Amino acid sequence: MRTCGKYWHTNYFLGKFDKKKFFFESLPRVDWLDKYSNSLIDDKVVVKKMLQQQHFPILPGKGWWWWQKQQAQQWAIKHLGYPLVVKPRYGTFSRHITTNISNPLELKRAIKRAISYAPTFLIERYLSNTSVYRGTVVDFKMVACAKRIIANVVGDGLHTISELVAIENSNPNRSEAQEKNAVVYKIEIDNTSKKLLQQQNVKLSTILAKDKLIWLQKDPFIRLGADIVEVTEKVHPDNRQLFQDIAHSFGVRLTGVDLLLKDISCSWKTQPSAILELNSLPGIEMHHFPSSGQAQNVAGAIVNMVLKYY
Repeated sequence: MRTCGKYWHTNYFLGKFDKKKFFFESLPRVDWLDKYSNSLIDDKVVVKKMLQQQHFPILPGKGWWWWQKQQAQQWAIKHLGYPLVVKPRYGTFSRHITTNISNPLELKRAIKRAISYAPTFLIERYLSNTSVYRGTVVDFKMVACAKRIIANVVGDGLHTISELVAIENSNPNRSEAQEKNAVVYKIEIDNTSKKLLQQQNVKLSTILAKDKLIWLQKDPFIRLGADIVEVTEKVHPDNRQLFQDIAHSFGVRLTGVDLLLKDISCSWKTQPSAILELNSLPGIEMHHFPSSGQAQNVAGAIVNMVLKYY
């Protein structure tokens, strides 16, 4: 049962089991049984070190404080090389992440952007030609996996790119950028979009040939209009086991694991791959309401876990 405040619903829930009441924030996580705290699971720097110690695939990188930005830049250029990624140490829904950094000026700006959110940040190597897959693990079992796809439009031979974006944004499943409780957002046309269009030799006024795909962003960020494709049935057994092994290793019964690789239907052992981060409070709505693919009942799996442990 979701509790209700004076003006609207809150993000707290009440469950009753054997005449006892339990309050949950966002999702029931049975975290008293977990090996580590939620704050540790969400710490990108600590998690990276622990993943490396346990020989899971990661990208080389290091965490820094804001006053170390000069030292961080020199270290990254010397030890990692380009391209690079800079992100805050803790999650920000991708708002302060910069990817595919290719020169010192971009690196400097990326660090400034990250520390505008928090005093600590992470620099790591960028892995190109890959996609981000979110594997959600409930009670040490991978129950769903979704792929984020960069915002794009596909031509029909009749409409301009601008019109195709408007048609896509008219989809009632797409929410405005400022909305918090949303799964997919409207496609945003910004300076990055215009540069990408120029690189693809088209304009917003170009009538796109039938079946021709045009990328409108460089990163698969949900807030910029990325699509969510449910791919649970396509996950290779090795990748499914990887998600579950990580959950076991961290002793956490509910987590979202972000895996970077090209093809989820092929083993991570046979292609460049890396674990990006863990999430102690994964957004399960992406599995229930994907842009395409078969929805997965993650909420049901969580309820079963609650009944089991409470």
